[in-house]
This record gives sequence, structure tokens and C-alpha cells, in this order.
Amino acid sequence: MYAMTGGPSAHHDSSLNVAAALLGRARGTGCRVYHQAFRIRTPRDHVYWPDAMVACGPRPPHDALWLDDPCVVVEVLSPSTARQDLVEKRQAYREIPTVRAYLVVESAWRCLYRHWRDDEGGWQQETIAGVVGEILLPCPPGAVLSLDRIYAELDLPAEPPRPRRVRERAPELHEPGDALAALDQR
Repeated sequence: MYAMTGGPSAHHDSSLNVAAALLGRARGTGCRVYHQAFRIRTPRDHVYWPDAMVACGPRPPHDALWLDDPCVVVEVLSPSTARQDLVEKRQAYREIPTVRAYLVVESAWRCLYRHWRDDEGGWQQETIAGVVGEILLPCPPGAVLSLDRIYAELDLPAEPPRPRRVRERAPELHEPGDALAALDQR
């Protein structure tokens, strides 16, 4: 488990925007939206604290610390957690039988990485980036999430920022999916 406090405004605002968009759709459906409220315990006993999630099973007890049955899990990227969110958590969340979608939201530019379980149980992925784009979510029923809703009132570019030079030169990112491919190669 990684302890984190605070964070850049874009990280907080985009995760809150996601939760707010889903909350309106969840009312009256039996699904609940959580914003940084519960931890998730995976089948291998890893524990994570996602930025937002949707659960449609029984309501957890009032003293619960984690959920075992999320349907949608959302993480917002931070430079310090990108590899964990895109690789480690992606694999861990896929092992939870109730998870039907895992969304990873960029906090530096308008981009969403969507991973979802198809009707045959296989995992698919796509990148939605730029000015417009929206996806239908498996829960709450009929929920649609758009880039405009995620990035409401945030002035973020439609393309990835140029990589900064650090000790080790990062690979150039020309396409939205390049961030994930670069991390998988390491």
C-alpha cells in the first residue's frame, strides 16, 4: 500500500468530476459511487485506494474499510504513480471478478485509458484523447462519461505535454497509447 496525501489540483478536480458525473446516474439504480472513500482488496490480498469507483452489490457495513466487489474502478495518474496505475493495478483489478471496467485518467492532458471486460470475459482496451470523446460504462446502468465531464473547468491540452529531461531520458510520446507501451517495455 502507498500512502498519499494531497496532490495537484488537476488530479483532485478530475477525480471529483468523474465521481460527480457517475453519482447523478447512480441514484435509484442500486449502485453507489465512492470518491476516495474505500480501499479495494484484490484476490491476491493487495490493497489499493482508488480515486473513484462504482459498486452495485450489497451496501458495505458502516464500519467497512474496503470493498471487495467494485464494478468500475477509476485511477487518476500522477507522475509518481503512473507505472503502478498503468501496469500493476491494471493487472490486479482485472483479477477481481466483479470489475467490468478500469479507467485511468491522465491529469496532465485530456486522455482516458479504458480497460473493460467484454461479453466473453476477455479484456479490451482503448485510448480516448483530445478534445471530444465519450464512453458508455457498464455501471451504473446507462452511465456515459465524456472527456468534457472529466476535465470540466480544467484548462488542459488535448495532446500530451513534451517530456522533460531528467537523469534518464524518457521515450517520446507521439500517440495517446505510447505512455502505456513505454511503461510495459521497462
